[in-house]
Amino acid sequence: AAAAAAAAAAAEPPRLEGNTLLGQAIRDIRRLVQDPVPPPVKPEGLPQTAFRFSVLGAPFSGASRVSARLAEEMGLEVISVDAVVRDAVAEFEQAMTEHDEAVAASKEGLEEDQEPEPVPDPELSDAAILGGRARERLAEGEVVPDALLVLLAVHAIKGVEGEGYVLDGFPASVGQARLLERELAGIDDVHTVPREPPPSSLLAPCPPAEEEAGGAKLPSGLTFYFRLAVDAETQRRRALGRMVDPEDPKGASYHLEFDPPPESDPALAARLVPVEDPQAADALLLQRSASFSEEKAAMDVWFGRLDNVVPVDGEGAVDEVFGLVLGRVERLKQQREDEEAARQAEAEAAEQAAQEAAEAEEAAR
Repeated sequence: AAAAAAAAAAAEPPRLEGNTLLGQAIRDIRRLVQDPVPPPVKPEGLPQTAFRFSVLGAPFSGASRVSARLAEEMGLEVISVDAVVRDAVAEFEQAMTEHDEAVAASKEGLEEDQEPEPVPDPELSDAAILGGRARERLAEGEVVPDALLVLLAVHAIKGVEGEGYVLDGFPASVGQARLLERELAGIDDVHTVPREPPPSSLLAPCPPAEEEAGGAKLPSGLTFYFRLAVDAETQRRRALGRMVDPEDPKGASYHLEFDPPPESDPALAARLVPVEDPQAADALLLQRSASFSEEKAAMDVWFGRLDNVVPVDGEGAVDEVFGLVLGRVERLKQQREDEEAARQAEAEAAEQAAQEAAEAEEAAR
């Protein structure tokens, strides 16, 4: 029986393995004859700032502290989308309150048969209009949609002056990240969704789908995304160990392990009290961490398409983590200075060569 099985196997025709290189070549040729995908076009109206950062991380990763330190060190503006939403909603409510008061004032002292003077509709700013839309969703018990959050963030970005800005903890989902890059860099679905591959065959199989989806790196609208990585135990210790100065009107907070008060101010350390924050409870911390984990895999894939994502070990004290972030920024600044010096040297050399050529031509006459 064994001999018969061996003989039958030997009689079978050899299986075709297929040439994946040929399949890739066919795919590339097919792309050449298709309509090319135009490169992303950066939208107009954005400030031409030197530095555009985003600092991201899990709950209690220290992203907000690093954002504040980076902004202070480099003269940048911190953009917290939560604060932007609150301010926009407050601006809308203030405008509507003033309008209601004007309507009420127009009716004062009138007889029943008298018509009040018409009150024009309130003139709402772009931020107030967006705030009104956000307020409507919040009043219905819903979350503010990603598209609206991104519009609010971009509106804040357009108002930035000076060296640049830091997005504190934003984008927080892959949906927000994609929409943000569309608004800042013009990256749309046509640049991120892979084209349908050509029909496969045994002789020339197509490349694997995951290879096809990778694609070239995309031109991000930000300078860097800093992604702080911390483990669950560090998150818990930071959540439960925060302290606040009750006498500070700005509500400055500290952490005795990760971000202690300055040693030169023992009175400050003595008056610190624990932060009474329900978000620091274990149950809510786990819930927020679970939400972050659900998005992390998709965010990893998305950020894999960009070449400006900087992973940062966030386990250390704030000074250590900030040092890692600042070190990368300093290297970028040095790189820019070197490139500018090289451009100037090239321009001077070209000018000198042109001058020497003109002098030689004049001498030849």
